[in-house]
Amino acid sequence: MSLFVFAKTLAGYGPFEAADEKMFKNKDLAAQLGRPEKLVEMRETPLKLQKFVKFDSAATAFEETASLEEGNVPELLATLLEDIKSEKKVSLAVADMKLGSAISNLPQFNISLVAEIREHLSSLSPGLKQPIVDRMSLSVSHLMSRHKLMFSADEIEPMIIQAIKLFDDIDKELNVYAMRTKEWYGWHFPEVAKILNDNLAYARVIIAVGMRNNVSDTDLSEILPEEVEIAIKAAAEISMGTEIMKEDLENIKLLA
Repeated sequence: MSLFVFAKTLAGYGPFEAADEKMFKNKDLAAQLGRPEKLVEMRETPLKLQKFVKFDSAATAFEETASLEEGNVPELLATLLEDIKSEKKVSLAVADMKLGSAISNLPQFNISLVAEIREHLSSLSPGLKQPIVDRMSLSVSHLMSRHKLMFSADEIEPMIIQAIKLFDDIDKELNVYAMRTKEWYGWHFPEVAKILNDNLAYARVIIAVGMRNNVSDTDLSEILPEEVEIAIKAAAEISMGTEIMKEDLENIKLLA
């Protein structure tokens, strides 16, 4: 009986033919398959790469991978498996759980699972370079992520909830900064907080004016309505606030 070990990567499919099924009864097989140099020694016997079918583009790799994710056997894989089925009796070992599940739905296949071969596939296939595998993996990963976001409402909903929570957290954080700014600047010019309720306008006034005695010479028309500007300038003339140092003002402006 022919034993094929089937590995799927984001660069393509690679079926290996094993000379003896007894090799899978070896207790040290997992440790051996985890060593690239040992895999290279096994490349001809007892583990021989039949051929490596590369994906011609990232789009093809995405289509094949997406089909497998949905539990289907894609067209390119089905064509490749036809060659294996030409053997009279076949046992197939697969390195991907989802791939194994998909193929197991086809007749005449007995599925076993071997995980380490896929990890070192570039060592076993002379024509397959690791940088190519890495680039294909990155491209297909991006396409798969986009595909899952588009078609999985269950996965999108938590992201929306998380985004709303993030906005709430940011709003709370901004309110804390606004309160600290009003508290600190209030020692110098407490009347402004009674006139201005808008936190953003309050911060812009601090940055534009600085010290309270600069209010009368500062044009606030681009920040405030005329009547509010007049009220603030009038309040500055009779303010009961204390004097502050330049270092204090610099720190207040940083908060603003």
